[in-house]
Amino acid sequence: MYWALGAAALAALIDWVSVHREDDRTEAIAKAAVMVLLIAAVVASCDRSLAMVLIGVALLFSLLGDVLLLPRFDNFLGGLAAFLLGHIFYALGFLRLGVDPAGAIAGAAVALLGILVAGRRIVAGATLQDDNLGKAVVAYTLVISAMVTLGVGVGPIVAIGATLFVASDAVLGWNRFVAPLPHGRLLIHTLYHLGQGLIVLGVLTG
Repeated sequence: MYWALGAAALAALIDWVSVHREDDRTEAIAKAAVMVLLIAAVVASCDRSLAMVLIGVALLFSLLGDVLLLPRFDNFLGGLAAFLLGHIFYALGFLRLGVDPAGAIAGAAVALLGILVAGRRIVAGATLQDDNLGKAVVAYTLVISAMVTLGVGVGPIVAIGATLFVASDAVLGWNRFVAPLPHGRLLIHTLYHLGQGLIVLGVLTG
């Protein structure tokens, strides 16, 4: 289990360097490798509970979303749909693990803050591009808000991971629909991998 987590961390570092260097080929390999190795960590845990199966499915949809969002494909709606399904499975997995009500309240506050600070602007920008796209972003925002609300209630490591995941998507949405950010793609990848890694670590060690 831990070997896979360590290898995933190394793959993430390679991905970040490749993004900085605009090396699309290495990025494609390293980005997919991170998620494959996180899935391997879940499998290697030998935990066959329903909660862990749901987390594994969430990671599979995340892997699909990663591939669809690679520069060579740039399929935003496909990636959004894949990650939306991933967040649903994460939320279901968190419910199976058990959610502390006080933590969930804190998670709801995190979600609300994200909507107020960035979510509204991102939805407005997406709607300006296309009304249906705006509706899709609203749906995604609601689902990821549910994910982070429940994730914060699972435990501190998962809470940090879920929050970083939301931050990554906020930067992605801002970068795409509001205004480009300096080193935006590198920031997205860094927050995303830290978020996914901490969610998996928290679930496996909690």
